[in-house]
Amino acid sequence: MDQDKEIKFFNSYCAGRFEMKLPIGSTIISSQLESEFLHLTFNDRQTENEVGFHYGNDRVEKWEANIETKKSRREATQYISSFERGDMQMLGINRRMQESYSKNGPVNFSNVFLYKDFAELKLGVSGKEGLSRGTLYERNGTFESQYQSLIDNVLSEMNLVNHAPWPHNQLGLCLNNQLLFNRQRAYENELYAVEYKLGDMSFMRVESVAYNEGWKKMIDGQRGPFKRMLSVFSNKRVKVAGFDGYLAVALHPYHREAVKFKWLSSSPKFGTTRHPSIKIRGTININDWPQIADRGKSLDMLMTILASIQPRENGFVGTW
Repeated sequence: MDQDKEIKFFNSYCAGRFEMKLPIGSTIISSQLESEFLHLTFNDRQTENEVGFHYGNDRVEKWEANIETKKSRREATQYISSFERGDMQMLGINRRMQESYSKNGPVNFSNVFLYKDFAELKLGVSGKEGLSRGTLYERNGTFESQYQSLIDNVLSEMNLVNHAPWPHNQLGLCLNNQLLFNRQRAYENELYAVEYKLGDMSFMRVESVAYNEGWKKMIDGQRGPFKRMLSVFSNKRVKVAGFDGYLAVALHPYHREAVKFKWLSSSPKFGTTRHPSIKIRGTININDWPQIADRGKSLDMLMTILASIQPRENGFVGTW
Protein backbone atom coordinates (compact mmCIF):
# COMPACT_ATOMS: atom_id res chain seq x y z
CA MET A 1 0.00 0.00 0.00
CA ASP A 2 1.57 3.29 -1.05
CA GLN A 3 1.68 6.12 1.48
CA ASP A 4 -0.81 8.43 -0.27
CA LYS A 5 -3.45 5.70 -0.31
CA GLU A 6 -2.76 4.82 3.33
CA ILE A 7 -3.34 8.36 4.51
CA LYS A 8 -6.77 8.43 2.86
CA PHE A 9 -7.77 4.96 3.99
CA PHE A 10 -6.90 5.01 7.70
CA ASN A 11 -7.95 7.10 10.68
CA SER A 12 -6.15 7.47 14.00
CA TYR A 13 -7.77 5.90 17.07
CA CYS A 14 -6.87 6.18 20.74
CA ALA A 15 -7.25 3.00 22.81
CA GLY A 16 -6.20 3.07 26.45
CA ARG A 17 -2.51 3.95 26.55
CA PHE A 18 -2.04 3.24 22.84
CA GLU A 19 -2.84 4.74 19.47
CA MET A 20 -3.39 2.95 16.18
CA LYS A 21 -4.58 3.41 12.62
CA LEU A 22 -7.72 1.59 11.56
CA PRO A 23 -9.76 1.70 8.36
CA ILE A 24 -12.02 4.74 8.07
CA GLY A 25 -15.48 3.88 9.40
CA SER A 26 -14.24 1.57 12.15
CA THR A 27 -16.47 1.79 15.22
CA ILE A 28 -16.25 0.66 18.83
CA ILE A 29 -18.76 -2.08 19.62
CA SER A 30 -17.66 -2.74 23.19
CA SER A 31 -15.19 -1.43 25.75
CA GLN A 32 -14.32 -1.98 29.39
CA LEU A 33 -12.27 -0.21 32.06
CA GLU A 34 -11.48 -1.71 35.46
CA SER A 35 -9.50 0.53 37.78
CA GLU A 36 -9.01 0.20 41.52
CA PHE A 37 -12.46 1.57 42.42
CA LEU A 38 -14.36 2.14 39.16
CA HIS A 39 -16.02 -0.18 36.66
CA LEU A 40 -16.99 1.19 33.24
CA THR A 41 -18.29 -0.88 30.36
CA PHE A 42 -20.13 -0.32 27.10
CA ASN A 43 -21.65 -2.69 24.57
CA ASP A 44 -23.64 -1.44 21.60
CA ARG A 45 -25.69 -4.65 21.64
CA GLN A 46 -26.78 -4.04 25.25
CA THR A 47 -27.69 -0.37 25.56
CA GLU A 48 -30.22 -0.59 28.39
CA ASN A 49 -27.83 -1.08 31.30
CA GLU A 50 -27.15 0.72 34.55
CA VAL A 51 -23.49 1.01 33.44
CA GLY A 52 -22.50 2.25 30.00
CA PHE A 53 -23.20 5.05 27.53
CA HIS A 54 -26.61 6.72 27.38
CA TYR A 55 -28.02 8.75 24.50
CA GLY A 56 -31.05 10.91 23.77
CA ASN A 57 -32.78 13.76 25.55
CA ASP A 58 -34.12 11.33 28.16
CA ARG A 59 -30.76 9.68 28.86
CA VAL A 60 -30.84 10.46 32.61
CA GLU A 61 -34.31 8.98 32.95
CA LYS A 62 -33.18 5.87 31.06
CA TRP A 63 -30.25 5.44 33.46
CA GLU A 64 -32.52 5.79 36.49
CA ALA A 65 -34.98 3.29 35.02
CA ASN A 66 -32.19 0.76 34.44
CA ILE A 67 -31.14 0.99 38.09
CA GLU A 68 -34.74 0.58 39.22
CA THR A 69 -34.93 -2.58 37.11
CA LYS A 70 -31.77 -3.94 38.74
CA LYS A 71 -33.07 -3.08 42.21
CA SER A 72 -36.42 -4.75 41.60
CA ARG A 73 -34.70 -8.01 40.65
CA ARG A 74 -32.90 -8.27 44.00
CA GLU A 75 -35.11 -9.11 46.95
CA ALA A 76 -34.90 -6.78 49.97
CA THR A 77 -32.74 -4.24 48.12
CA GLN A 78 -33.33 -0.60 49.05
CA TYR A 79 -32.23 2.82 47.89
CA ILE A 80 -29.99 4.25 50.61
CA SER A 81 -28.44 7.38 49.10
CA SER A 82 -28.61 9.80 46.18
CA PHE A 83 -27.34 13.19 45.10
CA GLU A 84 -27.11 15.51 42.11
CA ARG A 85 -24.12 17.83 41.72
CA GLY A 86 -23.81 19.70 38.46
CA ASP A 87 -23.18 17.18 35.69
CA MET A 88 -22.91 14.27 38.16
CA GLN A 89 -25.64 12.15 39.75
CA MET A 90 -25.46 9.22 42.16
CA LEU A 91 -27.84 6.49 43.24
CA GLY A 92 -26.93 3.93 45.89
CA ILE A 93 -28.67 0.65 46.68
CA ASN A 94 -27.97 -1.95 49.36
CA ARG A 95 -29.03 -5.41 50.44
CA ARG A 96 -28.14 -6.46 53.98
CA MET A 97 -27.76 -10.14 54.82
CA GLN A 98 -27.87 -11.38 58.40
CA GLU A 99 -25.23 -13.46 60.20
CA SER A 100 -26.87 -16.70 59.09
CA TYR A 101 -25.75 -15.90 55.53
CA SER A 102 -22.05 -15.51 56.31
CA LYS A 103 -19.72 -16.86 58.99
CA ASN A 104 -18.10 -13.41 58.94
CA GLY A 105 -21.20 -11.77 60.33
CA PRO A 106 -23.70 -9.44 58.65
CA VAL A 107 -22.70 -8.45 55.13
CA ASN A 108 -23.97 -5.67 52.87
CA PHE A 109 -24.07 -5.91 49.10
CA SER A 110 -23.89 -2.29 48.02
CA ASN A 111 -23.84 -0.60 44.64
CA VAL A 112 -22.80 2.99 43.98
CA PHE A 113 -24.04 4.04 40.55
CA LEU A 114 -22.70 7.30 39.13
CA TYR A 115 -23.85 9.16 36.05
CA LYS A 116 -21.85 11.94 34.39
CA ASP A 117 -23.41 14.01 31.64
CA PHE A 118 -21.52 15.42 28.67
CA ALA A 119 -24.00 17.87 27.19
CA GLU A 120 -21.60 18.87 24.42
CA LEU A 121 -21.54 15.25 23.23
CA LYS A 122 -25.25 14.62 23.91
CA LEU A 123 -24.03 11.65 25.91
CA GLY A 124 -24.12 10.34 29.45
CA VAL A 125 -21.56 7.95 30.93
CA SER A 126 -22.43 5.77 33.91
CA GLY A 127 -20.21 3.63 36.09
CA LYS A 128 -20.23 1.78 39.39
CA GLU A 129 -17.88 0.55 42.08
CA GLY A 130 -15.04 -1.73 41.02
CA LEU A 131 -15.28 -5.49 41.17
CA SER A 132 -16.03 -6.82 44.70
CA ARG A 133 -15.70 -3.31 46.20
CA GLY A 134 -19.38 -3.25 47.13
CA THR A 135 -19.22 -6.23 49.49
CA LEU A 136 -19.02 -4.64 52.95
CA TYR A 137 -18.61 -6.80 56.07
CA GLU A 138 -19.77 -5.15 59.28
CA ARG A 139 -16.98 -6.87 61.21
CA ASN A 140 -14.61 -4.50 59.37
CA GLY A 141 -16.25 -1.39 60.84
CA THR A 142 -19.59 0.35 60.70
CA PHE A 143 -21.50 -0.01 57.48
CA GLU A 144 -21.98 3.76 57.30
CA SER A 145 -18.26 4.53 57.37
CA GLN A 146 -17.40 1.80 54.85
CA TYR A 147 -20.18 2.91 52.53
CA GLN A 148 -19.17 6.57 52.68
CA SER A 149 -15.59 5.59 51.87
CA LEU A 150 -16.87 3.60 48.90
CA ILE A 151 -18.83 6.59 47.61
CA ASP A 152 -15.84 8.89 48.00
CA ASN A 153 -13.51 6.55 46.11
CA VAL A 154 -15.90 5.85 43.23
CA LEU A 155 -16.83 9.52 42.94
CA SER A 156 -13.17 10.54 42.89
CA GLU A 157 -12.50 8.22 39.96
CA MET A 158 -15.66 9.12 38.04
CA ASN A 159 -14.54 12.75 38.21
CA LEU A 160 -11.48 11.70 36.20
CA VAL A 161 -13.62 10.76 33.18
CA ASN A 162 -13.31 13.86 31.00
CA HIS A 163 -13.98 15.05 27.47
CA ALA A 164 -10.63 15.02 25.63
CA PRO A 165 -10.97 14.94 21.82
CA TRP A 166 -8.28 12.91 20.11
CA PRO A 167 -5.49 13.66 19.26
CA HIS A 168 -4.11 14.85 22.60
CA ASN A 169 -1.18 14.15 24.94
CA GLN A 170 -3.10 13.79 28.21
CA LEU A 171 -2.18 11.23 30.86
CA GLY A 172 -4.38 8.24 31.57
CA LEU A 173 -6.44 5.88 29.41
CA CYS A 174 -8.56 6.78 26.39
CA LEU A 175 -12.03 5.27 26.56
CA ASN A 176 -12.56 6.29 22.93
CA ASN A 177 -11.65 9.24 20.68
CA GLN A 178 -13.69 11.62 22.86
CA LEU A 179 -13.41 10.44 26.48
CA LEU A 180 -10.41 9.97 28.75
CA PHE A 181 -9.87 8.46 32.20
CA ASN A 182 -7.41 11.16 33.23
CA ARG A 183 -5.61 9.53 36.18
CA GLN A 184 -2.09 10.84 36.70
CA ARG A 185 -0.62 7.72 38.34
CA ALA A 186 -1.65 4.21 37.39
CA TYR A 187 -2.82 1.60 39.86
CA GLU A 188 -1.19 -1.81 40.21
CA ASN A 189 -4.35 -3.44 38.83
CA GLU A 190 -5.73 -2.01 35.61
CA LEU A 191 -7.73 -3.52 32.78
CA TYR A 192 -8.71 -1.85 29.54
CA ALA A 193 -10.32 -3.66 26.63
CA VAL A 194 -11.89 -2.43 23.42
CA GLU A 195 -13.40 -4.17 20.41
CA TYR A 196 -13.69 -2.52 17.00
CA LYS A 197 -15.89 -3.41 14.08
CA LEU A 198 -13.58 -2.78 11.12
CA GLY A 199 -15.83 -3.97 8.30
CA ASP A 200 -18.73 -6.29 7.55
CA MET A 201 -16.77 -9.30 8.77
CA SER A 202 -13.56 -7.84 10.16
CA PHE A 203 -13.12 -7.01 13.84
CA MET A 204 -10.32 -6.58 16.35
CA ARG A 205 -10.24 -6.73 20.15
CA VAL A 206 -7.38 -5.22 22.16
CA GLU A 207 -6.98 -6.06 25.85
CA SER A 208 -4.32 -4.68 28.19
CA VAL A 209 -4.12 -5.94 31.77
CA ALA A 210 -1.68 -4.68 34.38
CA TYR A 211 -1.82 -6.85 37.46
CA ASN A 212 -0.24 -7.54 40.81
CA GLU A 213 0.43 -10.92 42.39
CA GLY A 214 -3.28 -11.37 43.13
CA TRP A 215 -4.21 -11.36 39.44
CA LYS A 216 -1.27 -13.49 38.27
CA LYS A 217 -3.14 -16.82 38.37
CA MET A 218 -5.99 -15.39 36.28
CA ILE A 219 -3.63 -14.03 33.62
CA ASP A 220 -1.56 -17.22 33.49
CA GLY A 221 -4.78 -19.18 33.03
CA GLN A 222 -5.60 -17.12 29.96
CA ARG A 223 -2.12 -17.57 28.51
CA GLY A 224 -2.13 -21.38 28.71
CA PRO A 225 -4.68 -22.02 25.92
CA PHE A 226 -2.87 -19.49 23.71
CA LYS A 227 0.45 -21.29 24.13
CA ARG A 228 -1.22 -24.57 23.13
CA MET A 229 -2.65 -22.84 20.07
CA LEU A 230 0.86 -21.76 19.03
CA SER A 231 1.79 -25.41 18.58
CA VAL A 232 -1.08 -25.93 16.11
CA PHE A 233 -1.30 -22.77 13.99
CA SER A 234 1.26 -20.87 11.98
CA ASN A 235 2.98 -18.44 14.32
CA LYS A 236 5.97 -16.16 14.61
CA ARG A 237 7.49 -13.62 16.95
CA VAL A 238 6.14 -10.16 16.21
CA LYS A 239 6.80 -6.95 18.11
CA VAL A 240 3.72 -4.74 18.62
CA ALA A 241 3.94 -1.26 20.17
CA GLY A 242 7.46 -2.08 21.31
CA PHE A 243 6.36 -5.23 23.17
CA ASP A 244 7.67 -8.67 22.16
CA GLY A 245 5.03 -11.28 21.50
CA TYR A 246 3.76 -14.18 19.46
CA LEU A 247 1.31 -13.93 16.57
CA ALA A 248 -0.78 -16.96 15.63
CA VAL A 249 -2.63 -16.83 12.30
CA ALA A 250 -5.07 -19.30 10.74
CA LEU A 251 -7.19 -19.25 7.62
CA HIS A 252 -10.85 -18.64 8.35
CA PRO A 253 -12.75 -21.95 8.11
CA TYR A 254 -15.61 -20.51 6.04
CA HIS A 255 -14.06 -17.60 4.13
CA ARG A 256 -10.87 -18.51 2.30
CA GLU A 257 -9.82 -14.87 1.83
CA ALA A 258 -10.02 -14.11 5.57
CA VAL A 259 -7.65 -14.82 8.45
CA LYS A 260 -8.21 -15.27 12.17
CA PHE A 261 -5.44 -14.13 14.46
CA LYS A 262 -4.27 -13.80 18.04
CA TRP A 263 -1.25 -11.90 19.34
CA LEU A 264 -0.05 -12.12 22.94
CA SER A 265 2.78 -10.24 24.63
CA SER A 266 5.45 -12.68 25.73
CA SER A 267 6.94 -11.07 28.84
CA PRO A 268 4.42 -9.25 31.04
CA LYS A 269 5.51 -8.43 34.58
CA PHE A 270 3.13 -8.55 37.52
CA GLY A 271 3.17 -5.57 39.84
CA THR A 272 3.86 -3.07 37.05
CA THR A 273 1.66 -1.12 34.64
CA ARG A 274 4.56 -0.45 32.31
CA HIS A 275 4.74 -4.09 31.19
CA PRO A 276 1.10 -5.24 30.98
CA SER A 277 -0.24 -8.45 29.56
CA ILE A 278 -1.52 -7.46 26.11
CA LYS A 279 -3.77 -9.60 23.94
CA ILE A 280 -5.02 -8.72 20.46
CA ARG A 281 -7.34 -10.98 18.49
CA GLY A 282 -9.79 -10.78 15.63
CA THR A 283 -10.63 -11.55 12.03
CA ILE A 284 -9.55 -9.69 8.92
CA ASN A 285 -11.23 -10.11 5.52
CA ILE A 286 -9.66 -7.98 2.81
CA ASN A 287 -12.92 -8.16 0.83
CA ASP A 288 -14.46 -5.79 3.38
CA TRP A 289 -12.54 -3.07 1.52
CA PRO A 290 -13.08 -3.63 -2.21
CA GLN A 291 -11.21 -0.42 -3.04
CA ILE A 292 -7.93 -2.06 -1.95
CA ALA A 293 -8.73 -5.77 -2.22
CA ASP A 294 -6.68 -6.08 -5.42
CA ARG A 295 -3.59 -4.58 -3.77
CA GLY A 296 -2.97 -7.09 -0.99
CA LYS A 297 -4.23 -9.96 1.12
CA SER A 298 -5.93 -10.14 4.50
CA LEU A 299 -2.58 -10.91 6.13
CA ASP A 300 -1.13 -7.72 4.62
CA MET A 301 -3.93 -5.66 6.16
CA LEU A 302 -3.43 -7.39 9.52
CA MET A 303 0.30 -6.66 9.59
CA THR A 304 -0.32 -3.03 8.56
CA ILE A 305 -2.73 -2.54 11.47
CA LEU A 306 -0.45 -4.25 14.01
CA ALA A 307 2.50 -2.13 12.85
CA SER A 308 0.45 1.03 13.45
CA ILE A 309 -0.13 0.28 17.15
CA GLN A 310 2.15 2.45 19.27
CA PRO A 311 2.29 3.81 22.82
CA ARG A 312 0.66 7.22 22.54
CA GLU A 313 2.39 10.40 23.68
CA ASN A 314 2.33 10.48 27.51
CA GLY A 315 0.24 7.32 27.54
CA PHE A 316 2.66 5.51 29.83
CA VAL A 317 3.58 8.52 31.96
CA GLY A 318 2.51 7.69 35.51
CA THR A 319 3.15 3.96 35.07
CA TRP A 320 6.04 2.10 36.64
